[in-house]
Amino acid sequence: MPFLKPLLKRQYTNVNFIDPADIVAKKLFRKVKHSQTKRNLLQVFATGNPEKFQIKLGRMGIKNKVKPFTF
Repeated sequence: MPFLKPLLKRQYTNVNFIDPADIVAKKLFRKVKHSQTKRNLLQVFATGNPEKFQIKLGRMGIKNKVKPFTF
């Protein structure tokens, strides 16, 4: 959570905090770039439990299959 980082840095001055968002985005792009098509497509990946995430998305009306994302 980016908004917590400044607070945590002040509290724990000897700890290096790493934001994995850029790393995850680059790995995800490499994974899907070869399967791109001309039509719009929503692919959903989850680093946690795909089944639980699928249920939550279903409650919002998103019926796409959730695929596991591993490093």
